[in-house]
Amino acid sequence: MTRSLDDRLDEPVEQPHLVIDPAVWRQLIAWAKVTDSEVSGMGLLEPDGQDDLRLTRVYLLPQLGNAIATQLDPGAMADLMGLLLDEDLDPGALRVWWHSHGREAPFWSGQDEHTIDTFAPPAMVSLVIDHRQRRLARLDRYAPMRLTTWLTVDGADPIEDLTEAEVDAARAQVREAVGVLAVEDRLRPGMSDHT
Repeated sequence: MTRSLDDRLDEPVEQPHLVIDPAVWRQLIAWAKVTDSEVSGMGLLEPDGQDDLRLTRVYLLPQLGNAIATQLDPGAMADLMGLLLDEDLDPGALRVWWHSHGREAPFWSGQDEHTIDTFAPPAMVSLVIDHRQRRLARLDRYAPMRLTTWLTVDGADPIEDLTEAEVDAARAQVREAVGVLAVEDRLRPGMSDHT
C-alpha cells in the first residue's frame, strides 16, 4: 500500500530520499548562480515510489536578500496559497522551504534553524544549495517531539549546460523578486527570517 505524503513526513523510513525532478534542479541552480545574494522560496512535495519524497515544483517568492540572509514576504506566501488553489493544487503539499547560500557552502545557520521552526507544527523539508551545486536536505517533525532527519538527495546531478536563455530568465526573475536586505535589518522582530 502506498503511503500518503503526510504518512511519509510523519513516519519516514530510516534513510528517506528527497528526489528532485531534473527541471526543478535546473531552475534552483539557475536562480542560485545569477546572484551573490541569498534567495529562497517554497516547493511542492509529493510521494514517490514506496517511501521517497519528490520535489516537483519550486517557487521564487518576493523577498529581501543579501549575501548572508533572505526574508520571504509573508503576503507572497498567502498569494502563493491562493495561486495553488486557483490551479487546483493542494496547498498542503507546499512542504519544502529552499534557499541558496550566496558564497558559503550549505549548512544550517542559527537563522535557518529559526526559520525552520516558524513552519511548525506541520512536518517540513528544508533544502539549502550553493553555487557549486552542493546541497543539504532535512526533514523536521514536531510531534510528539522535535525530530530532524537528514535526507539523501537524488536527482541533483551536476549541471554544466545552463543555456543563455535559462540564465537570462533566472536573472530577470531574481531581479524582480529579490529586494535588498540591509544587514542590520535581518533579525527584525516579526519578520520571517530565511538564510
